Amino acid sequence: MSRLQVFILAELNVAQAFKKVRGITVKELADRIPIKSPVDTVYRNIKILIDEGFVEKGIKVGKSDSYYITEAGIVALKKEKN
Repeated sequence: MSRLQVFILAELNVAQAFKKVRGITVKELADRIPIKSPVDTVYRNIKILIDEGFVEKGIKVGKSDSYYITEAGIVALKKEKN
């Protein structure tokens, strides 16, 4: 798992984005993450996290998709922090 992916999971966890209705958009994540990354880079990494089952798509916020962390994502984040 890349450093950026760990930061994405950590930010979703801190924001308590655990359900579809609590999801965060890619733009919001890009603004919150301590590593300054372009929105498209954050989006590509979210896609990888979705494929691994660590993140899922939430409800739309305006025209943008939102994302939230899954139980598997929380477990993976804890493993990465240790």
